[in-house]
Amino acid sequence: MLLEPNSLIEQAKYYSLSGRSILDLVDALTVIASAIRPYQQVNKENILEWTPLALWIMDNYYDPELILDIFRKSFYPRLWMGSLADSLQRCLCLITALKKHSNLIIVEWATEEEEKFKQTIYLQRENELKRERQKNERFE
Repeated sequence: MLLEPNSLIEQAKYYSLSGRSILDLVDALTVIASAIRPYQQVNKENILEWTPLALWIMDNYYDPELILDIFRKSFYPRLWMGSLADSLQRCLCLITALKKHSNLIIVEWATEEEEKFKQTIYLQRENELKRERQKNERFE
């Protein structure tokens, strides 16, 4: 079951009215961030975008960098066919899009992370090419 931002707001109201600690909700948001896929494919194109729920969590959690670090982990597929570098490259646009966010903490995270992620993609691609060359040399 995917929770929508409005239902999370209702949960927050429930927590405050019931006398439960808002920290229970804060902990729940990190669990939700870990459990969801924070991006979706746009139409039939190969373009990715943040889901409304992911954007809502980023905007409303007190430590957006923690949430973004959780979301970044979802960029790495558990299983893939072909090039991992290509899979990671598809997710780079998600980080780049955050450079235009209204929250400066998110913008700074995206600016730094974009360079790191590009380097990760470059190194992965180099490793893939190296393995491919070694494989081809064995067949010659």
